[in-house]
Amino acid sequence: MRAIAYSLVALLLAGLAVAQNARAQQGPSLGRELEQGSLRELLRGFDRETITLPGSEVTPPTQPLVGQDFRAISTGLTDCHIPFEELSARSPSCAGARSGGRRCEQYAPLSFPEVVFLPEAQCTGTLVSSRSVLTAAHCFVGGNRTTMLRGDAPDLVLSPGRTSGYTAELRNATTLATNQRSFVADKIVVHGEYGGQGLTDGRYYKNDLALMRIATSIPSARAVPATFGILEAGQSTIAGYGYSEASGGTFGEFRLTWPEPIVGDGEQMFADSVENAASRLEPRSGFCFGDSGGPVFAGRLRGCSAEPRPRELLGLISYLGRSSTSGGDAQQQVAQCFARERMAMQAINIQSRAWICRITEDEAEGCHLR
Repeated sequence: MRAIAYSLVALLLAGLAVAQNARAQQGPSLGRELEQGSLRELLRGFDRETITLPGSEVTPPTQPLVGQDFRAISTGLTDCHIPFEELSARSPSCAGARSGGRRCEQYAPLSFPEVVFLPEAQCTGTLVSSRSVLTAAHCFVGGNRTTMLRGDAPDLVLSPGRTSGYTAELRNATTLATNQRSFVADKIVVHGEYGGQGLTDGRYYKNDLALMRIATSIPSARAVPATFGILEAGQSTIAGYGYSEASGGTFGEFRLTWPEPIVGDGEQMFADSVENAASRLEPRSGFCFGDSGGPVFAGRLRGCSAEPRPRELLGLISYLGRSSTSGGDAQQQVAQCFARERMAMQAINIQSRAWICRITEDEAEGCHLR
């Protein structure tokens, strides 16, 4: 059964790779179809105990939401007085055995409206200004280097025809009416030095950064954009709308989790690397397909009201790395997703901050602190 499951997943991802390359040339086409079930159904029931292992969503109390300031509404979390590292021993939510492909620690999705879904790109992004979403370059150009696409321009600016059709969905912005949570992109800029899937200065997916500008500003009462952060103590929170084994297999639904401590070298950050695979701590948490471009926040966050805002963005989810025992075909990449041998994240450093501030014309949170 496992061999059959791997074969089916490999076939699907081979198709996804072709579709992604097609989107890079023709614009968005496949995201909503995947969300409607083909990825979810094909991967449902894959015989692994855990893949991404997100936290458990808390159900907020019934209350008026639309039109309210999201910071003032009740999240439903009742254990915010317990330090994160003590939750597994002290929180009532952790009293029983773990089930359903989730960790026992709870989080409140409605407290993360700045984490957005990009359905046509099959990616995740983060608001960094009232009109700008930061995400991964490969969401729009796949593994192609931008130096091969941008000509003499400093960055790759997608033409209006290719930008048309892309949207950013604020699915956690519950203080907006459901039919008001989708925002149309009017400009997409890909980092001019994005290295693609090949090695650039010894790195895969170097400068994996893109910015989507949306046509309408988001008021801070609906979502507070993230600001720039500094990696301290290796503790982080990652979020996305990608594939998760939770609830039998989902895609396009918000998940949040807490990976092992991450390490960085100034340009990229890593977790669950090959070097520490033998000493991994349980529970293990990671990301998968569709989480690309999602945020790597500083600290252990769950949506408690006392958590500081704006949230500090350390980087974004980039790729699942190759090791000496794994290659690049679809089946092996699936195995990497499930085994999480190496998770790589694009760091927000001085150079990338400068790029973000230049593209957003200093509108991004934190640009005034440079």
